[in-house]
Amino acid sequence: LGAGRKQRTLSQMRHFPERVAHALRKGQTVEPEMLDCVSILFCDTAGFGWLVPQFDTLAAKHDVFKVETKGTQYVAVTNLHCHQADHSLRIGAFARDVMVCMSA
Repeated sequence: LGAGRKQRTLSQMRHFPERVAHALRKGQTVEPEMLDCVSILFCDTAGFGWLVPQFDTLAAKHDVFKVETKGTQYVAVTNLHCHQADHSLRIGAFARDVMVCMSA
């Protein structure tokens, strides 16, 4: 792959859970999975875009998977990248910390 194409490919892989990205890098087919329940957070960062790196740190702290930041929308999910029986508590704690971060 050329340097530009390789960079785009690596950038796109971060949107997938690690096990999916790993299989795709190896050229393997990834079978769809059915999940009974996930918790999703949509956050409008308009006026707070400079806080996105802090949101990413909070996501790592709570083991929340950042799906993407598109425009001013920050999207994160739990119980997708790995099994998390406490997924609703995790996303709630993450949301609370994001609100604290935005009000500071």
